[in-house]
Amino acid sequence: MDMLLFKKALVGFELFAGIVGFVKWQFIKNSYWKFVPFYLLFVAVIETVCYLNLGSIANFIYVFLLIPFEFLFFCWLFYQNSQQKELILAGSFIYVLSFLVETLLAERMKSGLFLSFSYSVGNVVLLVFILQYFYKLIYSDRILFFYRERMFWVALGLLVFFLGTFPYFGLYNLLLTKYFNLLVSYTWVEIFLNYTMYLLFTASFIWGRKEN
Repeated sequence: MDMLLFKKALVGFELFAGIVGFVKWQFIKNSYWKFVPFYLLFVAVIETVCYLNLGSIANFIYVFLLIPFEFLFFCWLFYQNSQQKELILAGSFIYVLSFLVETLLAERMKSGLFLSFSYSVGNVVLLVFILQYFYKLIYSDRILFFYRERMFWVALGLLVFFLGTFPYFGLYNLLLTKYFNLLVSYTWVEIFLNYTMYLLFTASFIWGRKEN
């Protein structure tokens, strides 16, 4: 099977989630959730640009623009949804610091490899936010109607993807250089976990309650 075709199909899942968000616009237009459909369309556009240019420019856009933007956007989303703002700000700062440090080292080494360290730091930061959200949800009255919680579906999607792909991205450079066959097999897992995440994002628009 053509793996690139399946990777490109991810754009369709991103667009679908964004379009459903706009269809449900009346339920989110008065809240911070109104920015999520725009985020999804932005990601779809950037990934399409990357697929049209598979060279070094596309890699630069993906590694130095898209990935940091995704992490910071979800940090912002958790910030809006959390009462522990200081934790979210501290986690965001730690991720930005790790990204800047690794970027400087990558520039110095001119390796062109994936920034696994900062990605792993961002992954851990988001996992902390996700687990904190679920902990608060479980011990609140909102658990009775968890399926109406828009953040539940987003957090679940992020948990499925980032927990499932933690070893993949954390060890990406090692897999690429020494265990390429394993990298290929794991890439298929990463693709379908990505599909699942965006389907769960779509569910957040469909089943989430109206936001004031």
